[in-house]
Amino acid sequence: MIEDFQCIKAIKTNGVIAYPTDTLWGLGASAMSSDAVNRIYELKERQHTLPVSILVSDIAMASDYAVVDDSLELMKLFLPGPVTFILPSKHKLKTPPKETVGIRISTHPFVEIMFKHLDIPIITTSINKTGSSPAVSREDLEWLPSDVVIADWQGGEVVGIPSTVIEVKDKNIKIYREGYMSHKAVESIAKPLGYKIF
Repeated sequence: MIEDFQCIKAIKTNGVIAYPTDTLWGLGASAMSSDAVNRIYELKERQHTLPVSILVSDIAMASDYAVVDDSLELMKLFLPGPVTFILPSKHKLKTPPKETVGIRISTHPFVEIMFKHLDIPIITTSINKTGSSPAVSREDLEWLPSDVVIADWQGGEVVGIPSTVIEVKDKNIKIYREGYMSHKAVESIAKPLGYKIF
């Protein structure tokens, strides 16, 4: 696969990209840039009080921006993969809210290659106006303005199911959104380790 340096350059210069993940097509930008974060919210017509998640390269990068203590055991089991962990923030990001942050590690090859050239977290949020259906194909990206760099990815369609969103406190798991990984699947892995699912 050819590396998409236009996308990498856009991230590094506080631009916005459209890129495939292991779940949906996502809008991406540096999570360290207020201008880039604001542009994401403008495109989605999303209130700034509502969160967006970030992608990181690995758990080590996650621990730079969030407190992983309660979630570490399960993060090692579920990530990389279609699970977003809600973690206490270390207040280094420009994404709201400041108290917590949703963190994912994607298995998609495009994302993996991008992180060979990036040492910062990037935003991962579905490509859609708030309240409308998320993008699952390149045809769904046609409404994006010209300043958004669309990834040159020809590797087939994305799965089209969002990530499962969970929060871990002590040995309790709260599932905020049941997505690609079902409640039953989470429970089958976590319950034998002494976790309770809510």
